[in-house]
Amino acid sequence: MVRKTCYLLVMYVCAVILAYLIPEQIDRGDYARPVVAYTQNPTPENEAALGTERRVNDRIHLRDSAVFGLMLVAVGYGIWSGRGLVTRLMHRTGSDD
Repeated sequence: MVRKTCYLLVMYVCAVILAYLIPEQIDRGDYARPVVAYTQNPTPENEAALGTERRVNDRIHLRDSAVFGLMLVAVGYGIWSGRGLVTRLMHRTGSDD
């Protein structure tokens, strides 16, 4: 049981890393305002606001990647388990007496 849990955890971490590498377009008005303010007036205050909103976008991307990674593992494990079930059902050995 522990081995299967470790296997699923490693698969999940790999799936999250893979999902995190996929670029994501996050369109938020809260991010657009500091970008426009910084491009028009590059002050330290505007740069700080931009950095804050960029960190929020990074957390959103990480959260979305974690959810997508969980979906990948769940679908992959379901397919793998379903394949094993079908194989066992198709190759039953037993007497039909």
